[in-house]
Amino acid sequence: ALESLDSSGHSDKDTETMEVTLYFNDREILMNTNCETMLPVTRLIPTTTAVADATIKELLRGVTVEESSYLSSPFDNEVLQFYESVAISNGIATVRFSAEAKRWLNPGLCSATAVIESISTTVKQFASVSSVRIFIGNELFVPEP
Repeated sequence: ALESLDSSGHSDKDTETMEVTLYFNDREILMNTNCETMLPVTRLIPTTTAVADATIKELLRGVTVEESSYLSSPFDNEVLQFYESVAISNGIATVRFSAEAKRWLNPGLCSATAVIESISTTVKQFASVSSVRIFIGNELFVPEP
């Protein structure tokens, strides 16, 4: 179940929140076909022990209307329903999407690079994570040449 957020992206005031950083594409640089350049955005999410999971869900919701003027997200709300889990072991975060996500997560070089960079950079803010693997179904998600 998703938290109810108001237009500014904040949850109900009586919920304790914590700050997390999300990384999205710089819209201007993206137009020049640089798909790796990410800009940080701080969001408040409800305090949780499953912080990596909650942060990925917030990332997959995409940019706010205000942010869309200067940021671009490789995700839309459709992708969120295909997100399954994140597990962190020995410094490796394994992010899993169901096989159906393949329709929304384009393996084309620029698009895939944006997806991988956005998720990886966001999850690496946590000290326990040094590398990130993304799976769609049982396949490792990598850019196609």
